[in-house]
Amino acid sequence: MVSPLTEDLWSVLHDGGLETITGSVPGDLRLGICILYMRKFFEDPGDLIVVTLHDCSGFSFKNWDAEVAETDLAAIVALELDILRGTSPTDFACLIPLPVESSQGGVISLAARGFSLALDGGRAIELADLFAAATTYWNAFGNRGS
Repeated sequence: MVSPLTEDLWSVLHDGGLETITGSVPGDLRLGICILYMRKFFEDPGDLIVVTLHDCSGFSFKNWDAEVAETDLAAIVALELDILRGTSPTDFACLIPLPVESSQGGVISLAARGFSLALDGGRAIELADLFAAATTYWNAFGNRGS
C-alpha cells in the first residue's frame, strides 16, 4: 500500500543509516535503512528496513556547507549518511559519520508520490509497525536504570 509522505517516517527512522539505494529517478527508489535496534523486533531474518519511494522524481543530498546538491545515488550512498530527523514530508536531515568527534551533515530532499515499507526479506510492514518497535525499544531503554 502506498502511503503519503510524512516527516514522521524520517523521524521514526532516527539513528538509521542509509545503506543502499536501488532503482532510478524518475521511477521507484528503494532506500535500505539499517537501524538494528528496531529491526530486531521483527522476526524475519535481515538487517534493513526498506523504504520504497513511489514515482520518485527527485532525490538529492545537500551538505549544509555546499553550494550545490549531490544527485548521484552512488555518491550519496558512499557518504554513509545517518538519519537525524524529519524536517518535512519531503526533507530529512542527515549526519555524515566522521572518525572525529564532530560530524557534518545536510538534508536529503525528494519528490515522490508516496512511500511503502518492507523488511529486506520482502515482507510489507506499515508505519505503525515501526512506531510500535520504536516505542517498545525506547520503553525498555528507559527502564534499564530502574
